[in-house]
Amino acid sequence: TTASSSSPSSPPPPLSSSSDIAAISDGSLQPKGKQAKKTPDAKKTSGESPKFTPARTPKKRPKKGTVVKSAANEIEELRFQPILTSSLTVWHRPKKQHIVHLKEKGVTMLITCQADREHAQSVGKECKRLGLKWVHVPLGGANLTLLSDKADMAKVVTALDAAYHMLKNGEEKALLHCAAGIHRTGICTYTLLRCSGEAKTRKEAMERIKAIRLHTHDGVKDWRINLAEEILIPLLSQKLGIDVPPRELVEIKDPKVLARLKSRERCGARAESKH
Repeated sequence: TTASSSSPSSPPPPLSSSSDIAAISDGSLQPKGKQAKKTPDAKKTSGESPKFTPARTPKKRPKKGTVVKSAANEIEELRFQPILTSSLTVWHRPKKQHIVHLKEKGVTMLITCQADREHAQSVGKECKRLGLKWVHVPLGGANLTLLSDKADMAKVVTALDAAYHMLKNGEEKALLHCAAGIHRTGICTYTLLRCSGEAKTRKEAMERIKAIRLHTHDGVKDWRINLAEEILIPLLSQKLGIDVPPRELVEIKDPKVLARLKSRERCGARAESKH
């Protein structure tokens, strides 16, 4: 064994000038075998300006009991239409603080057209807490597959029947909603208007919905209203023991919609054949 290998490593040479000190701070003087770590200022030496990423400001949640400004404005602008001895409006699903504000604006009843999996019961709990009437219409969607399920439709029609009688026997100021307040809201509102006699024709019912909420009127689409005419209105009329309003269907010309409807009809026929 040589003396150089057994002897301890020689100490680093003393710093002779300010340039050596600057070199250490810059990372250029490092022990052999070790690479200098890049510092945030490394780009400055190459002439590139460092990228600046501003810190994200966390969104502040509204305090309990307060209403988001846009939603508050919408609540102020809700438009009601007469139905039986009551009045009816539509909207998207309200949050808890919205329900408080709705009560302050005179709303006495909420009709929730959503499935259990969408936590519809939380709306009911808030209504109960505030002393508002609540009807749960367990409807998971506004399409042919769901509306063709006899067991589900029995529950939906029973709930619509309950809502109908509450609107008939009281002077309620009711709000009907689903999630976005468009598809399910549109067909359920249309069904109630037609079965109540408030709208004698399809056109009149759609004009009523337009007067309540343009977004619902434009988004529900004719093929869903056809489903209400073919399925919901006859079932609810039978439940109420009234004459079924004359059926009014609109021809659907959109090839994509037609293909989707035919596909669901075939699926429904196969499911029906198994029972």
